[in-house]
Amino acid sequence: MKSLYIFITALVLLSACTDDFEFEFDNADKRIVIEANLDNLDRVQTLRVTKLMTSLGEVQYSNFNNEGIPVLGAEIKLTNESGEEWVFTEKPAEYEGDEFLGYYQNTEFRADIGHLYTLSIKIDGEEYKASASVNDVPEIKKLIIRKRQSEVPGKSDQYVPYISFDNAPTEDYYRFEVYNLNNQENNHNLIRQTSNRRWGFSVLADRFLPSQVNELMIDDGQSPDGADFYPGYPGQVVRVYFGSLSKEAFLFYEALIDQFSNDGGVLNPTPASPPTNFNNGGIGFFSLSYIRYADVEIEE
Repeated sequence: MKSLYIFITALVLLSACTDDFEFEFDNADKRIVIEANLDNLDRVQTLRVTKLMTSLGEVQYSNFNNEGIPVLGAEIKLTNESGEEWVFTEKPAEYEGDEFLGYYQNTEFRADIGHLYTLSIKIDGEEYKASASVNDVPEIKKLIIRKRQSEVPGKSDQYVPYISFDNAPTEDYYRFEVYNLNNQENNHNLIRQTSNRRWGFSVLADRFLPSQVNELMIDDGQSPDGADFYPGYPGQVVRVYFGSLSKEAFLFYEALIDQFSNDGGVLNPTPASPPTNFNNGGIGFFSLSYIRYADVEIEE
């Protein structure tokens, strides 16, 4: 019998407690959206704060279309149960008319397995808080690239990554990202060369995976037109990030995907609002991932 994998393609954002929220369109422009997905990698850790943009009957998350109103001047700090503290400072505009605002960064934070972290964001006298912990992720046993015929008529064949790892008997959730290393510095501040991707990573529930996962094809994320895109051609090097997720973070992505793929028509129920782990009416999610990675060169 063929195994069934719950493999969801997604964009951004571990908590012990979550709350569902209902959209209130009369005051939706006052809702704060926090996109905070931090990890253990040696790179600049970045989160974003915006205000929710809505049109009639539609909710638009800021990072899906970059139309959210950036929130400037927020006071943001991250603490752990031991009292350590990391302050996130606002990323300044790089040029006049820069639209990529509302980003806050810290160069020192690295997520550590087993620790509980609390994110606090103060805006105009209001405070939004969420807590998350860090789960481990299996070691990557093997990473290979295989040539696969494109599913899009008229599009050239593509080179697709496959991963192998030992899957623990516990209930676990994973996140994958795929990058092309060519023409980029060999660090973790990489730019995804997929301009048409709505969501640049994929999330996976392991409930139907075997204990020995051999050559699982890694999905590369979701595009607006549903087309495949796997970066690279022979001679190039591809990096795969394999990270942990909490169940709550996975359910957040799952609800987002359901919301964007379901219009609530006659034959489809209206999708539920995505869960959030922020208090005080904040929208979005604070999650932490422990990431392992591997590089592989594409061969003909």
